[in-house]
Amino acid sequence: MRSIVAIYCFIALIDANASICLKPIKQRQVISFGPGVHELRNLCSMYRNVVIEGKGPGVTILRIRDGIHLSGANPVIRNMTIVGNGKGVGLHLENTWSALVENVRIQNYATGILFELTERGRNVANNKTKRGWPYDTDTKKYWGSRITLSNLRNVSIHGPGNGIVLKNRLKKTDARNYWWPTNDKRHGEFMNTLTIWGGHIAVRKIGLLIGDGVYQTKLFGTYIDASEYGGIVMQYGARGLFLFGVSLDPNATAKRKRAKILVVPRRSVSSVRIIGSDIKRHLITIR
Repeated sequence: MRSIVAIYCFIALIDANASICLKPIKQRQVISFGPGVHELRNLCSMYRNVVIEGKGPGVTILRIRDGIHLSGANPVIRNMTIVGNGKGVGLHLENTWSALVENVRIQNYATGILFELTERGRNVANNKTKRGWPYDTDTKKYWGSRITLSNLRNVSIHGPGNGIVLKNRLKKTDARNYWWPTNDKRHGEFMNTLTIWGGHIAVRKIGLLIGDGVYQTKLFGTYIDASEYGGIVMQYGARGLFLFGVSLDPNATAKRKRAKILVVPRRSVSSVRIIGSDIKRHLITIR
């Protein structure tokens, strides 16, 4: 199937074997998909200020086998449905900050959304990092790897694997000092402050997996159908979880197996806040 897609200010034909990889330009880059079903292999960009938008979930449908992979600052993905083939990652955000994902449905991927902190950002920065905030990462390449200040608004995820995974690959599980976001205490690198507003997660494995060295994850009014593998799972080095009006509803299998739907490391208990949520104490595991 072929479909017409507006990219920047020109038109391109996209088919099921096509890939879109953006190149840097000075202004904000916009890919706008119209109503209908659009098929392509993948969509990727390592540059900042990228906008990928449709006309609404269920109105614009991207059948995209290898998903969307972005690694620049300030990306925006909104108003569409993204459908996979049961494998891979639907939306992969690597070493990026100030991401906004809004009014998006993600279906049939092994992982719906993956936020990942890797050495790739460190390599781009020529192995140097600094304190402070990068205002122009394309001309000042010394900020290293970081993920922060991202928002998911009205995002629903359904699939055979995990829903949202927050992975800090610069942090080893056996590291002793978890205050530092990376093993070599680089001050310019960290992974924190993801806020999820509303939305619905219904997957067969873990709804939200918060990895080692990930800090300050907040959910407001999100509904999670928790499987036997857990609704929200914090790994050993994760800290800072705020749940306000969040529903963790165990599915039939989780109820039958009496599974724990919220898993919190013992060292992180003091950093967890639950307000206005119907999470029963017997469904919480502290390990």
